[in-house]
Amino acid sequence: MFVTLRIIVAPFAASVLFAISAQFLAAAEADKGQADLDRALEARIDAKSIGDLDAIIKLSKSALEKGLNEENTKFAKKLLASTYYQRGETVAKGVLETRAPNALIAQMRVAAVGDLSEAVENDPEIADAYLLIARLQVLPGGDPKQAKTMIEKLLTLKTVEPNVKADALLIHSAFRDKPEDRLKDLDQAVELDPGDPQPLRLRAAVKLGMDKPAEAVADFDAALKLDPTHAATHEARGLALAAQKKWGEAKESLTRAADLVPRSPAAILQRGRVNMLAGDMKSALADAKEALEITPDMPEALLLRSQVLYSQGDKAAAMKDIDNLLERFPNAPGPLRTRITFLIEEQKIDEALRDLDRLAKIEPEDGNVLLQAAVLQHNRKNHAETIDLTEQLLIRDPANWRAYRLRGDSYLSLGKQKAAIEDYEAALKVEPKDSGLLNNLAWVLCTSPDDKLRNGKRARELAELACEVTDYKVPHMLSTLGAAYAELGDFNGAKKWLVKAIEFAEDKSEADHLRKELASYEAKKPWREAQTPDKPEPQKTAEKRPDAKTKAKQPVDKKPADKKEAKKPAKERAA
Repeated sequence: MFVTLRIIVAPFAASVLFAISAQFLAAAEADKGQADLDRALEARIDAKSIGDLDAIIKLSKSALEKGLNEENTKFAKKLLASTYYQRGETVAKGVLETRAPNALIAQMRVAAVGDLSEAVENDPEIADAYLLIARLQVLPGGDPKQAKTMIEKLLTLKTVEPNVKADALLIHSAFRDKPEDRLKDLDQAVELDPGDPQPLRLRAAVKLGMDKPAEAVADFDAALKLDPTHAATHEARGLALAAQKKWGEAKESLTRAADLVPRSPAAILQRGRVNMLAGDMKSALADAKEALEITPDMPEALLLRSQVLYSQGDKAAAMKDIDNLLERFPNAPGPLRTRITFLIEEQKIDEALRDLDRLAKIEPEDGNVLLQAAVLQHNRKNHAETIDLTEQLLIRDPANWRAYRLRGDSYLSLGKQKAAIEDYEAALKVEPKDSGLLNNLAWVLCTSPDDKLRNGKRARELAELACEVTDYKVPHMLSTLGAAYAELGDFNGAKKWLVKAIEFAEDKSEADHLRKELASYEAKKPWREAQTPDKPEPQKTAEKRPDAKTKAKQPVDKKPADKKEAKKPAKERAA
C-alpha cells in the first residue's frame, strides 16, 4: 500500500530544541553527561548530513550513559528520538521510492526500521515514526505483524495530525478481514483528510468488491476531482461502470486512462475485455491487436485474442494461441482455464479433466477446480469419482455447500437416498435459498420408497420455497410441489400443480412425463422414485447435467415410468 509520506523535517527538531534550550541552559547542573549533551545540542542545530546525525546520536547516548538529571534526561531522549527519526526517515525515503527492490534496499529497510524503532523507544509520541515503520514493513519481504502493531499503537495516541491518522487508517484497513470493517476505517480517513484522493480510491475499490459499483463510481469521481489525471483511477472507474453494464461510459473511461499513459497496454487490454463482455467482438479484437503492437507476445493480450477468436467461430486459431501460451508458460492458470473451457465446449471431456488435474496441482488452494472436475464426472455418471472429488474438497472447505449438493446428487443417482438427504441438509444450512437444492431435497422426501425417509410436510415447505425462488415457472419444480401434495394426501392440490407444470413444459417429452404423474394423482396414488443406480456413460462427451429428481419415477403399484430430463442449465445444477 502506498501512502503519501508526511515527513518531520529538521525544523521540527529545531523547534523542540529552541523551546527547551533556554530553560535547559539556565538550570544546567554539573551532571556528568552535561558536556556531551551540550555538544550534541550544538551539533544538532548545524546538522546537514547523515554523518552529523551519527555524531549527535553518539553524543546523546553518551550523555545518557554518563548520567543526567531528570529534566535533562527527558530532553536528551527527545533529542535522541528526533535525530533517530531524521536518519531513519532519510533512509526510508530511498527504500519507498525504489521500484526494483534488491539486497541493498532490504538492508536499507532494516537500518531504517532500526532507527525509527529507536525513535519511538525514546519518544513514544512520534506518530510519524510508527507510520513510517508500518509503511516499510508492508512492502514485500517485510514484517506485516510489526506493521499492524505499529499502526495500532499510533491509533491509540492522543495527539495525532489528521492527515497522519488518515494515512494510518488506510494501512489499518488492509488488515481488516471484513469489508464492512474496512469501510469504517476508510470512511474515517476520508473525513480526516478530504483533500487526499487515496482514501477515496481505496474506499471505491472496497465497494466494488462488495458488489456496489454505483457507489464505487461516486468515490472514483470524487477522487478524480482532486486528481483528474490519475490514469489508474480512470481505469478502475471504467471497470466499475462495466460492472453495471454501462458499456459506453466504461469504454470512455478506459480510453481516457489509455490516453493518459501512452504506449501502455493495460487500459487498452481492459477496454478490450469490456468490449468482449459487451458483445462487440470486432472492437475487442482490435484492442487485443493494439495491445500486441505495443507489447508483442503479451500473454494477457494473446489470451484475450484467443477468447475473441473462439467466440467468432475461429476455434483453430483460438486454440493455437492458447497452446502457444501454455508452451511458453506451462504453469499459467489463465490460459489453462481458457483451454479447459474450450475443451468442454467441444465435448473433449477427457482432455478437459486432464487439464483440470494439472490446474489443481498448480493452484491447490482453489477448490473450484475440484468442483468443476466433479461436475464433469457427475455429468458422465461417474459417481464414484464425483464423490471422491467432493470429499477432497470438503476436507479443505467443510462449509462448501456446492460440494455437499453435488455429492448428494451423486448419492441420489446411486440410490443412496439417506446419504443424499444428509448432504442436502448440510448444504441447506449454508445456502438455504438455492432452488435446485430445495427441489432435490423436497423430491426425495416425498417420493422415496423408504417410509422412514419420507416427510411430506417438510417436502411441501421446501418445494414451495423452490417455486417461490423461480416464480412458479419451472416445470420440474412445480412437479415436485405436486408430488409433495400427493404425499400428504391432497390429490386435488397435486393435480393443480401438475397442470401448471404441463403449461410450462419445454417440449413434448417433458409434457408427456408430467401427464403420467398427473394420471397417478387422478388415480389418487402418490409418486415413488425407483432406486435404480445410474450406469456410467460409455461415450467421452459432455452432456447437459440432469436434475437429481429426473431419475425414473413411477406410481406406487406400477412399473417404472420413462425417464424425464429436467430442463435446467448444467451450470446451475452443480455450481
